[in-house]
Amino acid sequence: MTGPAARRIDADGVELAAYQWGASTAPAVVLVHGYPDTSAVWRPVAERLADRFHVTAFDVRGAGASDRPRGLRAYRMSRLEADLEAVSTP
Repeated sequence: MTGPAARRIDADGVELAAYQWGASTAPAVVLVHGYPDTSAVWRPVAERLADRFHVTAFDVRGAGASDRPRGLRAYRMSRLEADLEAVSTP
């Protein structure tokens, strides 16, 4: 993804690549892509929102620059929810 450098976030042993735009004091918006995309699909939207919001877009586990854990258990909804919480925490 061209734009901000990835911030590496540990989500229970899985490293996620998160990209951020806008002031950290602004209201937060987190953009989540689907499979098989990456956070790159959100870049144009993030850039438009950055003047009003602190925007985070991240590569979900198994996609883009994030780690690719093995096994279906690593992709359970509870793990995906924990990833969202991890990238949403300042």
